Amino acid sequence: MIKVLEQFEEFWNSRSDPKGRFLASDDQMCLLDCSVAPKLFHLDVALAHFHPESHAKVKEMFPGLAAYAQTVFDQDAFKDTAYPKGTVVWGWTTARQRNSGCAV
Repeated sequence: MIKVLEQFEEFWNSRSDPKGRFLASDDQMCLLDCSVAPKLFHLDVALAHFHPESHAKVKEMFPGLAAYAQTVFDQDAFKDTAYPKGTVVWGWTTARQRNSGCAV
């Protein structure tokens, strides 16, 4: 996972317009942002709940990712459609309990 986050951070920092707020556009969300946002939300919520130390490290190691995620999370379109954080925690808690006996 760290490798993917490093790749995102590298991409984010290498864009021609580093002040752009979204992945494919400077001023509005696109389908790519709408696809990435829920994944980042789950990552953010689950890390904060289950591994708070790792959550803090990820935010520190990947400031571009953290800024992008917050920008997307602040959009009305995201706020109006995102699951509540408690639902995300419940879902991951349930999944972790079901898989606790599985060797991966």
